[in-house]
Amino acid sequence: MNSIVSTSIRALATALWLVAVGAPAVAQNVPVADFFRLPTYADVRMSPSGQRLLATAPRPDGRLSLVVLDLNELSKSRTVAGYRDVDIRGAAWVNDDRIVFQLHDSDQPASTNRGTGLFAVSVAGGEEPRALIRPQWQDIGESTNIASRALPPNHALEALLRDGSNDVVVAEWVWSNSGELLSRNLKRVDTVSGIARGISQGVPAGTLDWTLDRAGRPRVIEVAKGATEATYWKPTPESEWVKVSEGDRYSRRPGFDALHVDAANRLYASASVSADVTSLVAIDMAADPDKQQELLATPGFDFHGQLVLSGSGAVLGARYLTDARATL
Repeated sequence: MNSIVSTSIRALATALWLVAVGAPAVAQNVPVADFFRLPTYADVRMSPSGQRLLATAPRPDGRLSLVVLDLNELSKSRTVAGYRDVDIRGAAWVNDDRIVFQLHDSDQPASTNRGTGLFAVSVAGGEEPRALIRPQWQDIGESTNIASRALPPNHALEALLRDGSNDVVVAEWVWSNSGELLSRNLKRVDTVSGIARGISQGVPAGTLDWTLDRAGRPRVIEVAKGATEATYWKPTPESEWVKVSEGDRYSRRPGFDALHVDAANRLYASASVSADVTSLVAIDMAADPDKQQELLATPGFDFHGQLVLSGSGAVLGARYLTDARATL
């Protein structure tokens, strides 16, 4: 009897709940056009302070513009850059007040795109973007300022410093007449004035790869000369370049693949410690480069990932890929 009463009470309670909330709505078919519609916001990135978001958003003509969303007061959100004949992509925060971005023509095949360039704009809006690197064309439509200080198209964004300045680091790609890459030279560029200054002084000729510390100072380089490739580092920011390994350019496995240098002159890299796969390691740059502390091993897989850094450049963890993505 008690079982019957309990069952009846449960049934009554269910009926009353359905009356209160209403019967489940019949699912509506999703319009086919929605699968092809541009997203309201895409490529969203949070500012260093966490107070704003940048994103791309479609204009009425379908071109992607750059918008800044104020998370404390959405009414202050605004469009800060947009063009009639090209889309904005690759936007990133320089600091809480400035953004850099590239251009891309989504209506054209990649093989015929006219170049991406590099531009900077204030989150306050109301100004024309500053051209830092010229794209491979001059007529990119409205809201354009191709400044005389803009670097030629053989430059590309290398690093975001996040050191409190308005600067970014760009690399100049130097090619031979036959199309061989000879070197990559670094420049620090003020995104407000467009003034660039070289930071490659004193490096060996043929430098192709760079690892910077948080202050934007070169600390590890890869140098190619003929069939030989060598790795150099600076044990401290003020040190001279020291060669730490050398081998055949086309067959050698490097002693390590540099990822980051922290404020304590500790190099984080991927390297083979004991197995035939690479691990995430830390190396004291004042000591022997072969003395490597293994931090993360991924058995059966090479370490493939990126470090998670604090605002000051301290290593907090790593995101990496094996047979699935993971975070440590």
